[in-house]
Amino acid sequence: MRPNNTKRILEDGRVAVGIAHCQLPTCEIPKMYGAADLDWVFLDSEHSPFSSDVLHDLIRAWRMTDITTVVRVCDFQYNLVARALDRVLGPA
Repeated sequence: MRPNNTKRILEDGRVAVGIAHCQLPTCEIPKMYGAADLDWVFLDSEHSPFSSDVLHDLIRAWRMTDITTVVRVCDFQYNLVARALDRVLGPA
């Protein structure tokens, strides 16, 4: 499993800077924000137009950066939570 850079930053007492990605379903966004040296991104699948496939592609794109990905699933159901965790924690 990859190290969580945001967790390390917070444990060191520093400020972690991030952004919400909840409107544009394009995998080019992570490249831009990766260049901006952000620490975390929040993907909101509850209040966004992202389908499951788009969310999967976005998570994969974010994992190509060093930015920590945080995902809110649309409902607290095992299959939704498990899929999001598999995508965020699994191989890129």
